[in-house]
Parts: sequence; C-alpha cells; structure tokens
Amino acid sequence: MTQVLVINGHPQPEQSTANRRIITRLNELAVGQSAYALKLRTLSELYADKPIDVKAEQEALLWADAVVLQFPFYWYALPGQLKVWFDQVFAHGFAYGSQAVLGGRHLIYSFTTGAPESEYAADRGMHHSVQEFIYSFEQSAALCRLTFHEVHTCGMMYVPGVSSADDLARVQEQADSHAARLHALLMSLK
Repeated sequence: MTQVLVINGHPQPEQSTANRRIITRLNELAVGQSAYALKLRTLSELYADKPIDVKAEQEALLWADAVVLQFPFYWYALPGQLKVWFDQVFAHGFAYGSQAVLGGRHLIYSFTTGAPESEYAADRGMHHSVQEFIYSFEQSAALCRLTFHEVHTCGMMYVPGVSSADDLARVQEQADSHAARLHALLMSLK
C-alpha cells in the first residue's frame, strides 16, 4: 500500500472553496480502497503561531511514498508559508546532496489557479502557459531525485458574496474532477 502525505499549503484553508473541497473529496475517495493510505498536514493549523518543526516535517516525509503539495497558485509560485516550509524542510543533506535520504519518492504538485486556462498563453493575460510557470517545480523534484507529477485546474475563482451560485457549482464540480484525477494518479503509483 502506497503511503501518501498531503501537505495542505493553502494559507486560509477554511476560506477556500476549491482547495478545501479537493482535500475533502480526496479523503472520501481514499476510504474503502487499498491502494494507498492518506495522511494530511495543514500548515496553517500546525504552524499558525510558531516556527516550522523541521524534524517533524522530515519524519512525516520519510513515512511517505508519495507527497502531495496541495495549494492555490499564488503569483505563479507556492504560497508564502508553503515556500518557507519547502525551503526549510527540503534541506541539503536531507532532500538533496550526496547524503540525501528523501529521493525515490513521488512529489505531486496539486494546485488551482483563479484565472482560466485560456489566459495562460503567450498572447493572453499571463503571457505563458501553466507548464512554463512550473519548470522550477520540476527542477526541484529532479534535484531531490523525486518523480515529478502535477495535477492542476484553472478557473477556480469563487468569491462569496460576489460570485454567483452558478460559479460556486462550477468550482465545486471542477474541484471534484481535480480530486478524481489526483485519486487516479495515486491509485496508479507503485
């Protein structure tokens, strides 16, 4: 059975429609199947008022065969606390370097964007494809000898009190689809 660690990197998960639903739905899909076991660590809850416990986080990573980083794409990168977590936990000698022990696992970037996929093009608002923005994610995995995967969904914008009920239904449907694709990926890992 594959052991899967989900790192919830949303800075305000209780306010997230999409990321919260992806994690909830993934937990539901994981129940009753025997391909993988799932553990969740929500950074904003664990480290709201204290520094990251690097040793505890590294131990959690060593337990896992696959690590899912679940987050909203903020300014074309990881949200701040997730970036700090990555910088501190993926340290030399642990995640990379000649003495590294993290390699051989799967690293899955599972993220959402507010802008629609159509805006991620050279002649559109984002000026680049999503793929062009995530080269650094791929390289980080390669440096750490981790197998890189990504699941992303664009157009996941819902603002309570501003967006419509149809917008909410669309985001929820897309989040369910995202969770199903992530689940299928996890089911396929060996």
